[in-house]
Amino acid sequence: MHDDPFTTIGQLPTQNENPYASPAGPVPENREKTKRLTDARFGVVLAAVFSSGMALLFVYRFAVNLVFRYPFVIDEAPFWMVGHLIHGAGCTLVAWRLVQYQAMLERMNVADDAQDDSFVAAHAALWRTVMFVLLVFIANRVAFTNFTTWGFLDW
Repeated sequence: MHDDPFTTIGQLPTQNENPYASPAGPVPENREKTKRLTDARFGVVLAAVFSSGMALLFVYRFAVNLVFRYPFVIDEAPFWMVGHLIHGAGCTLVAWRLVQYQAMLERMNVADDAQDDSFVAAHAALWRTVMFVLLVFIANRVAFTNFTTWGFLDW
């Protein structure tokens, strides 16, 4: 029984009401930040899964080319064949940094401080890794592209 004589019918608790539920009212400001971080984490996990899949594909292509398609190439142009492994290692490195970045976003989701130094360090490490891997990929492509085939040096 409720003892307050000034309580209206709408203010009385019902039997179905959850005693641990959040109070009715405006959504806290932190909830919007949590939703953005959750969406960002999903995107980062998706990119990490894609990068891991690409790494597996490159290693698979190396094995198929080495055993079935071009077994003689490893003797004549070993760096061309190793390019698949270089790409696989680069994609694996990016996936690893993305998983670290996702873990940092998860820790930020719990903490209220958005300007944490560890987040900035993880963010910078991720983008340094991505830039390094892209530079290695570009160097690999430039080193093993036959420019005369594509007409670049036909002038």
